[in-house]
Amino acid sequence: MPVIAMFYIVPVTGKPSVSHLIAKAVNVIKNKGYNFQVTPAATVFEAPTIKEALNTIAEAAEAVKSTGEPYRIIIEVKLDERLDKPLVMDEMPRKVYEKLGK
Repeated sequence: MPVIAMFYIVPVTGKPSVSHLIAKAVNVIKNKGYNFQVTPAATVFEAPTIKEALNTIAEAAEAVKSTGEPYRIIIEVKLDERLDKPLVMDEMPRKVYEKLGK
């Protein structure tokens, strides 16, 4: 079953802006063709398995490290694997908005 992965990556560089480094991480997900969404607090994406989600996050961290800018990287990860039916990340907020009457 597909997995929804959410990760928050913090490249510590000593500079206030790191969006260019976050873009490097997200590009890994984009190049794999996964459905993804960048939010102010984290990046969310769909992967076929937990293992693939974790491997993708590791590759995203490597992409950030490869720039040579960060001297530390902090990553928070959350995974959601529903076993009774496939998860589709776009449906989850839509269902909440429907209940809110939007």
